[in-house]
Amino acid sequence: KTALAVREGVLPPTLGEDPSPELMAGPLRLPAHARGWVMPEGKMRRAGVSAFGLGGINYHVLLEEAPTPAADRSERARGLPQARLPARDPLADRFEVELTSVSLGARTPRAPVAGHTVWILPDDGGLWRAVGAALEQRHARVVVLGSEPDAASPADGIVDLSTFGVRGPEGLHQRASEATRRALRTLRPVYERFTRARPAGAFYVAVTSLGGDLGLGGAGEGDLAGAALLGLAKGLKQELPASLCRGVDFDPHEDPETVAEVVVRELEDGNDQLEVAWAGRRLVPRLRRLPLGEDAPRRAVEPDDVVVVSGGGRGVVFECATALARLGARVVVTGRTPLPAADAPFLQLDDEAFEAFGREHMLARRREDPSASPRRLRAEIAALEKQRELHENLQRAVADDLPLEYAECDVTDRGAVDALFADVRARLGPITGLAHGAMVQWSTLASRKEPAKVDATLAVKGAALANLLDATREDPLKIVLGFGSGAGRFGNRGQADYCAANALMAAMIASAGRVDRRGARFVTVDWTAWDSVGAAVEDPDLKELLRSTGITSISVEEGLYWFLREWTAGASSEVVVFEERMLHDWPFLGRQAEHDESGALEVDDLGRPFVEGAWPLVDQVLEREPGRVVIERRLEAERDAFIEQHRLHGVPILPATFGCELLAEVAALCVPGMEVEAAYDVRIQTPAKLFRERPLVLRARAVVEADGAQDALVRSESRSRLTLHGRHLEERVHHAARFRLRLRGSAVVEPRVIEELEGTAKARSFFHMARAPVTLGPLYSRGEWIQVRDRVIVGRIRAPRQRDVSDRTSFPLFQVDPLMMDTAFQIAANWDGLGQGCVSIPYGLERLRMGRPRRRGEGARVRAEVTRVDDPDVYYDIDVASDDGELLMEIRGLHLRRITEGE
Repeated sequence: KTALAVREGVLPPTLGEDPSPELMAGPLRLPAHARGWVMPEGKMRRAGVSAFGLGGINYHVLLEEAPTPAADRSERARGLPQARLPARDPLADRFEVELTSVSLGARTPRAPVAGHTVWILPDDGGLWRAVGAALEQRHARVVVLGSEPDAASPADGIVDLSTFGVRGPEGLHQRASEATRRALRTLRPVYERFTRARPAGAFYVAVTSLGGDLGLGGAGEGDLAGAALLGLAKGLKQELPASLCRGVDFDPHEDPETVAEVVVRELEDGNDQLEVAWAGRRLVPRLRRLPLGEDAPRRAVEPDDVVVVSGGGRGVVFECATALARLGARVVVTGRTPLPAADAPFLQLDDEAFEAFGREHMLARRREDPSASPRRLRAEIAALEKQRELHENLQRAVADDLPLEYAECDVTDRGAVDALFADVRARLGPITGLAHGAMVQWSTLASRKEPAKVDATLAVKGAALANLLDATREDPLKIVLGFGSGAGRFGNRGQADYCAANALMAAMIASAGRVDRRGARFVTVDWTAWDSVGAAVEDPDLKELLRSTGITSISVEEGLYWFLREWTAGASSEVVVFEERMLHDWPFLGRQAEHDESGALEVDDLGRPFVEGAWPLVDQVLEREPGRVVIERRLEAERDAFIEQHRLHGVPILPATFGCELLAEVAALCVPGMEVEAAYDVRIQTPAKLFRERPLVLRARAVVEADGAQDALVRSESRSRLTLHGRHLEERVHHAARFRLRLRGSAVVEPRVIEELEGTAKARSFFHMARAPVTLGPLYSRGEWIQVRDRVIVGRIRAPRQRDVSDRTSFPLFQVDPLMMDTAFQIAANWDGLGQGCVSIPYGLERLRMGRPRRRGEGARVRAEVTRVDDPDVYYDIDVASDDGELLMEIRGLHLRRITEGE
């Protein structure tokens, strides 16, 4: 830790700081926050480390900063080592939004509009006529609304065309606010009706004209106000899960009859996709995990950078502003909270004393004004609390000697923005960076949204951004970064207007980047919640909402890592930072959004999985027909740690357990809605090796042998082509097995207790970080301890680090838990390893039966027994169970073969 502090020039914070008056009175200080370790020119950083032993033997080390060549010091001054990894592994990942083709094909409509009453919010260009005619042809009753809903004809569905058409940027905010308010006003009288509707029996569909790409590439001639309705629809879907709530986006010049036909098909298909783009074909968003590579465009934080950060006085945005200031940028943070008087009595109070102060303040105010409502008095205390937090933050910046200042400014006021920016330029120089973090939000159901609060929510994200962009048109901007929210990308209950505001901001930023000629990056970062700071901490209702919906919070340290990564590198216009688990769990996201009569659609029209982590060993489905699937997987040591860390005589080799997993995944793809329950006659016929570290392409085929309502039997095998000088010579079979499948999620918990061997010492696995002839990396060194007695081996497995399996996914959902299975094989092989000094490799197994799914972060116990020895072959039966005595995996007839160094 100290070596890193000296090298990086950072004084790290003290964990569990508990200062005492005696300590604080002396020359020592315990830093509560990381701060720059600034040294006078010509001086060196030095630090001492002491370890004191109870027996009186002490050790002391003095570290001194290494001399650095002048060129390297120049690079350091430019701030290149900017985004430091958190102390713990990141919880979240970086995703980019891409559009992928998913055609409706010949699906049978599951939600016909015949007999439904449909309200249309019309556009100005007459598209409503074509849409109305198409609905009437499907025998729907159409009502074209004026300014108010038609109370006499309760709607089963709403088609909102109000933002469709060609419009410029003038009046954008007003149009977006009006469209959002009108949509909510129209929905209010039928909201309860929608909550009681059968699946896909009610709908709200916003038809927009952002260009047929959902505004991801900038709207061109289309109306950006439609982006607000796209966000609104996502928020509504989380409140009305049985209803169809969707945005459908087109080029503004698309043929009206085509628009009408596509919209009606979307209505009648009945899937749960949140947004669809039409550009001659049907496109849907796909979140793809894309870490920033070494070739990503870079932007250094320079000493002469001037950055304005809106909404930066408190919370998440202030932490990011201080991170930029620590790198040397001069930062001006803005907010609407006025600076408190320096002698304000509440500034010096701790949390407990401030709470008592608040109670006394409310009592005193009630005595002064008996008519003051509790709500008003709580608002007064909340305002003081904001001032107190702002004061503490600024004092922290002063203590750390950061080039950061605060300016009170309402960024929705163009005049105030112009005046502030003129002052900043006069004192600090041209503005080179904008971070737009200002926000307000009030969480409540869409039917209870107040128009004034809707307007304020959109104004702070949309109108304020327009003011900031207009005011810096002549500045040498290098980056504009918007603080978005996961709510804008995939919706959140009670935040429909906030979803609209964030979606509008993202589209505006993409559009501004499309026409900018300064080479600046324009990006929106859609954040998950941060712990300790931000709206999710300050608003108890929002905090409970996020907890109940399973949204994961990242640490401040990790949040700053992701922020600085995007500030200093990358080129995409929208980035999503959240835990990959949400792609599996969040309603109507990932593969849960698109489905047909047989269930969720796992792949797009090109055969690529919607969620790579759902099929971690499938790159692409090449062929698919009823009862038969062919997939392809390219194995690369550089990308797949599970093969790079598993070598035989130095050559990367696919572990048998991952070969089994590959077969299991293609088998499960063959029967939608099912998962592997058991495998039979698993055979490794030819090892899959990456000779000379070259990639190897495997193809796996699965054929259904028997298919029932509750289970299915599937045969799978994997092959590769042997090539010589680019010529395909022959195909080799690598793995083969038969699988029994069960309905997904139907596993039954089965008791299986594994006891330690009493009176037998515990040892470390013979294969821990093995070197020869089998080399195993950390992924495969999860055996915690083993016991061996006669022909029985018992051991424990630490939870596998599945995040590290491949750079394609950090949250893989395996069919047969290959890392756990591999370690179970190792524990069994310790009978030979410890007893004979032999290394064994698997050749196959007779039967594998899966118990309940292993929970994330859960370890297991293993009991293996030697059933037969036929040198060089040894056979085992293995049970794997949880610590609380539940079966995870049962293996019978595992065949291991002893090998030596030369084999």
